[in-house]
Amino acid sequence: MKKFRFRALHQDRGSATAELAILIPVAMTLVLGLLAVSSAQLDRVKLIQAASVAVRAASHLEPVTNVKVIIEKIAPGSKFSIESDAEVICAKVSKVELVVELSEKFCSRVQGM
Repeated sequence: MKKFRFRALHQDRGSATAELAILIPVAMTLVLGLLAVSSAQLDRVKLIQAASVAVRAASHLEPVTNVKVIIEKIAPGSKFSIESDAEVICAKVSKVELVVELSEKFCSRVQGM
């Protein structure tokens, strides 16, 4: 009987190491994935703010160079475009984050007329 117990204890030997060897890469993948998603979300919030401020400045007929400086301060490395017609002006700010392009667009009525 004692021989059986001793053999049973030795059969579980190394199982904790094998479980840990599987668990560590899975946990690291989850952590790195959460960090990547958090970073992309933070950049998206910056783009939302930049587009909002840009359309507000553009709707008050600020020069495009001033709008570009404002956007560069809020969301460095982003691209922007301004579209307008008779009453509405729109600002689109975009940035490539890893392999995903994030973009935000805001529109407003022209206030400076």
